[in-house]
Amino acid sequence: MGSNPMILFRVDGNAEIATGHLMRCLSIARTAIQEKVAVHFLVSDEDSAALLNSFLLEGEDFPLTILHTDYQKLDSEIPVLLEAIRKAAGLLPETYLRREPIILLLDTYQVTHYYLNTLENSIRTAYLDDLMAFDYPVDYLINYDLNVNTAFYRKAAHLLCGPEYTPLRRQFQNVSYTFKDPVENIFLSTGGTDNCHVTLQLLKAVFVENNRNFTQYQYHILLGSMNPDRAEILAMAKQYSGIILHENVNDMAALMSSCDLAVSAAGTTLFELCALGVPAISYIFADNQLPSAKAFMDAGAIPYAGDARKPDLFYPQLLACVSEMISNTEFRKIHAQKEHLLIDGQGARRIVNAFSFLFHNDISE
Repeated sequence: MGSNPMILFRVDGNAEIATGHLMRCLSIARTAIQEKVAVHFLVSDEDSAALLNSFLLEGEDFPLTILHTDYQKLDSEIPVLLEAIRKAAGLLPETYLRREPIILLLDTYQVTHYYLNTLENSIRTAYLDDLMAFDYPVDYLINYDLNVNTAFYRKAAHLLCGPEYTPLRRQFQNVSYTFKDPVENIFLSTGGTDNCHVTLQLLKAVFVENNRNFTQYQYHILLGSMNPDRAEILAMAKQYSGIILHENVNDMAALMSSCDLAVSAAGTTLFELCALGVPAISYIFADNQLPSAKAFMDAGAIPYAGDARKPDLFYPQLLACVSEMISNTEFRKIHAQKEHLLIDGQGARRIVNAFSFLFHNDISE
């Protein structure tokens, strides 16, 4: 073997893609580093590199290569990608990568069958999926949704499916569950971009329209750098003491745990809230979020409030759901307990452990 054990992450993030792909890859990367496995990030452009670096903790410095390619046209980047992989691993140009203790983990919706099939002939691959767009020809298929139809995946050599493979950060691992009552603090997360203006519209519904059923609570807003309503939200926070803004949060688990109820878009944040046992309400703003939101609802864990792209229906439904969760303590407690039973936060370690035979490294569970 010419190289050391390594996981390479092919991932991007920007205003269109949002941040979830980068965040879950970082969780796996941090676990890999703990287990003495090298990591390297491969991104299309400077925007993705800047966004990735903005999520690094103090003292972190993951190796990164900018490919200078179009993230929407992955098929054309294959020669550049393979050259970058060999350089990152310190290998000669003629090295057959599948014989090396390295694996390329892809986390992008832009993959095609041609792209994956071509790479599969050159390097061991893993793919993080939540779309089930087609049958992916990879060595490892990762899908941590609650109800995965594993029969769909026939071309993957190994399946890592189910919520036990949710790649959460260390702060969400093995957290003690504590139910709090009454509700005083409400957490609101809309993802990195909030293109449907949920934060602004919800705050207006509560404070500007002076809805007395909801103005008594403290609203902890996770304000992303790419929120299109940032200036107006900042102005509202100065005007209303019930609006508390949080930016560049390092200990997200502590922030979430300090709240008694959460409202979040469907995505990784729901899994984080489950790991903590914080009662939550979900909504969607993209079609691919609906299966996850409904799976949490069907599990009796997280009620679903609707589609933010249909504001006339969504905001009345959301406020009604918030009201029910606040007023019915037993209802809220049952949901929180079911949440906490779903996720233990060890998914990133299980993923790295599944790769371990490639690395000749005894990675413990």
